[in-house]
Amino acid sequence: MGIGGCVLRLQTGWLDAGKVREFPLADIQAITDRINSQQGGSTGVPYYDIEMQLRSGKRFTLGRTLSSKREADWLVQEMRRLTGLSASTMSIGSMS
Repeated sequence: MGIGGCVLRLQTGWLDAGKVREFPLADIQAITDRINSQQGGSTGVPYYDIEMQLRSGKRFTLGRTLSSKREADWLVQEMRRLTGLSASTMSIGSMS
């Protein structure tokens, strides 16, 4: 994934393999993290995905299975900063 100019580029696969999609920054409504899975039951380790929601309602996963909430939060904040989204315009239910 890369953010530059007026677009966010999302590439599937590893090491420059896979499809590249470009999303105009103006089309991005929200970038958030959410718990995708939890290992070890209700007291186990949660794993977070980072998701982007477009103004059209479509959603895309930008990052998968991060075990650190702190790292997921930092990445979301950086992506919001680079895309021009501010935390004050985001609501907790914006991705529901």
